[in-house]
Amino acid sequence: MIGDLVKGLATTVRYMFRKPITVQYPDVKRPVRERFKGRHELKRFENGMERCIGCSLCSA
Repeated sequence: MIGDLVKGLATTVRYMFRKPITVQYPDVKRPVRERFKGRHELKRFENGMERCIGCSLCSA
């Protein structure tokens, strides 16, 4: 019983000094990746026709 308690406390102490993984989202934003292309949107030609690339975005 005491061994289990010591084992649990050792785990707690080990994780206490690590850098937290959680991001406080509204306050701290994640960095944007270099290859990020932006939001998906349906592109159109100047005459109004859809520029279809077969992504099925128009059906959603």
